Amino acid sequence: MPRDDAARVTVPGGKALAEVMSGEAVEGPGLPFLVNPVSLDGEPMWATFFGSGWAVHRAVHPSRDAFEHEAQHRPEWLDVLWSLHVDRDVLGAEPTQREVAQYAARAGWPAFEAMQRLVDMAWRRDRYAEALRARGKLAVDSASEALEIMRALEPCHVPPQ
Repeated sequence: MPRDDAARVTVPGGKALAEVMSGEAVEGPGLPFLVNPVSLDGEPMWATFFGSGWAVHRAVHPSRDAFEHEAQHRPEWLDVLWSLHVDRDVLGAEPTQREVAQYAARAGWPAFEAMQRLVDMAWRRDRYAEALRARGKLAVDSASEALEIMRALEPCHVPPQ
């Protein structure tokens, strides 16, 4: 994305993503859930983060939130979704411990571990959405606010101040 375009990317609520991410360096697993979906001239897009940098991507498939975007656009999650589809007869709508064990035995340990990581990502989506709702916001206003929320929810994943 050209630098001029990057300056026009906004978070929900209209603040520029570049402004939100300016100030202190910020890293953490909750960032995608605290600023997405972003938009460029009204077109929904998705921000991803690496180190203290970020990039914005157009969606190949429509997504309601950062969890769906990741699950539909990253190959490792597509593999998990396919595995869950193939083994859907083993897992119920709210799988019991026995059904999860059957899925793990049938799909193999790597697929089961990947499914757990996908479940963790869904947990993050829900927790971060709850934190934003509690503040009456659609997205954070600053890097320091993002760090504050991430430290409260996942202190072991966010570097201390």
